Amino acid sequence: MLRLLLIATLCALLNACTGPASRTAVATAAAEQPPTPAARAPERAFPPDSLYPLLLAEFALRRRAYDVALDNYLAQSEVLRDAGVSAHTTHLTQFMQREPEALRASRLWVELEPENAEANAILAALLIRRGRAPEALSHLALVHRKTGQANFPALLNGFSELSARQQANLRHDIDELAAQFPENAPLLLTQAMLHTEGEQYDEALQKLDKVLELDPGQPQALLLEARILLASGGQRPFARVEQALRTNPDNTQLRLQYARLLTASDMSAARTQFELLSAQSPRDGDLLLSLALINREIGDDLAAGAYLRQLLALEQRVDEAHYYLGRIAEDAGDLRAALAEFKLVGVGREFISANARIGRILVGAGQLQQSRAWFERQRRQHSRQSEQLYALESDVLNQSGAPRAAIATLTRALREFPDSSSLRYARSMLSEQQDDL
Repeated sequence: MLRLLLIATLCALLNACTGPASRTAVATAAAEQPPTPAARAPERAFPPDSLYPLLLAEFALRRRAYDVALDNYLAQSEVLRDAGVSAHTTHLTQFMQREPEALRASRLWVELEPENAEANAILAALLIRRGRAPEALSHLALVHRKTGQANFPALLNGFSELSARQQANLRHDIDELAAQFPENAPLLLTQAMLHTEGEQYDEALQKLDKVLELDPGQPQALLLEARILLASGGQRPFARVEQALRTNPDNTQLRLQYARLLTASDMSAARTQFELLSAQSPRDGDLLLSLALINREIGDDLAAGAYLRQLLALEQRVDEAHYYLGRIAEDAGDLRAALAEFKLVGVGREFISANARIGRILVGAGQLQQSRAWFERQRRQHSRQSEQLYALESDVLNQSGAPRAAIATLTRALREFPDSSSLRYARSMLSEQQDDL
């Protein structure tokens, strides 16, 4: 009776574990839910010894005991060598972001269903992420033959880390495949990227012309052409990008990349593009911060400050907003306001810079005790940054013309961090400068 119950329950629970593998889109690690069972009857009987592990795996999956589920599925996929079980196992490894297991599962799936486009696409992506692009090419070629949707440019991720021989072989294999599919835009783009890598800009531009003839709005090709023309001093490097944006003004990703490219050559034009983007997404803190920094670079601190205050109102990029408001106040000579802003910067990207400016302002005003008290308070509040804050305080003192105080600070620091080679080296260098070894 128990055996019958197990079989009946298993038939109701198992999803895609028998019969042909799913042809759905590739599952991603970012999926909100793990693979869930789809009720369908098996097309062939499983060995009795596999019924309990598979049932255990499905119940574990439902209870979100994903490690238990995965261990059982991995074991049974190799025992059963069933394409459906292998597909299900692969999807679960992706959901759990377990790349070694995903590679193992997808390899088996491809072995069992060598013509399955999804299996080959997953295996190719995993190989590329592990720096094995040459192995991935044949799988992407199959994906292209089956679907026409292969992402060939991904092969160049980590290209510079391949050996010279591997690079040459990959170039050769891509060229051979491109000869078979001369009208394939992704392959042509990949060749253009390889030419760019080798500084063969004329050849790259020829390939890009062909890509854009086949797909006039291809964003990677548009941007790569612009970069090449910009670097080589070509006239109107952004002509095709601008035309594409006139045709499709809502292409925010292309506009964003265009705006970023413009920051290297034309800040005013970059500001215009970021303003258009911000108008489309007025609560996007990253765009507001970009606009603040561009306006500051241009010299319009009034506009920069307005964007920074918008960030504070939205409670986004708060530390950066306080830091740059402090910089604006400092440049305007309002040191009290600058200190107030810098002191609001928390641990993060601007933390050390903000504290350096606080120290310089206080020491510059002759307030050495206040500076020391500030750094002591910061070390108490942020113990993980304590050693770095000691080094920073010492550097501020030394740069402000107080080398003896800087040495004393490092001496105190070494009592707290006696094994710190960086603090010891810094004190040694300062002492040598003062002839006090």
